[in-house]
Amino acid sequence: MIQLRRFPLAALAAFLLAAPLARAADAPPPAAALALDSADLLKAYIFATAHQTPPPAEFTRYMGDDVQGGPDGAARARAAMNRVRGHPAVVFTLDNIALHAYDPARKAFPMDNKIFVPGQEYSFDVSPYHYVFTNPDGLNPLPCADAAEIARIGTLIKADPWLRLRVYGRVAGADLIQHRLSIRLVRVELLDRQGALLSSPLPDGP
Repeated sequence: MIQLRRFPLAALAAFLLAAPLARAADAPPPAAALALDSADLLKAYIFATAHQTPPPAEFTRYMGDDVQGGPDGAARARAAMNRVRGHPAVVFTLDNIALHAYDPARKAFPMDNKIFVPGQEYSFDVSPYHYVFTNPDGLNPLPCADAAEIARIGTLIKADPWLRLRVYGRVAGADLIQHRLSIRLVRVELLDRQGALLSSPLPDGP
């Protein structure tokens, strides 16, 4: 049986607060964004970003999820937190985005997916750790005002309504008690199945 280490509360506070995430002004451009694609990476962001000191048991459980693969799990978890501290810019690729025919009244493509819904929580698998977008307003339905883009997207979804979204954001904060990471949207791109850019509903946010 793997024995989980205990961490003194003062040591946890010093470790978690020693190197805060870089300021947005210092953050890398979207091309250098870190792909946020797993529950483990999401947990690392939450623990590395939150200004709260986690109870030792909470931190031990975080370590414990990673130690199952070997005795060096604690070191891997620490390395993951150190890694994300320097990368407040994140990117997601969301598959199976279902669009409906363009709605001229709303100047947008309606979506079946519950994405860009204010207050909606998103997670990986059944993990209690989740993220929310702080500024999703106006992105569902998916806006589009360019006639050529509207025509191209309309033709594509007649044959196959499933497209993809590439979403860029910046970490805006975290709450350990709620197991939540807050992400501010900075760019949203609609892609076809092959990854070609179709439209940028949010070309460049603040």
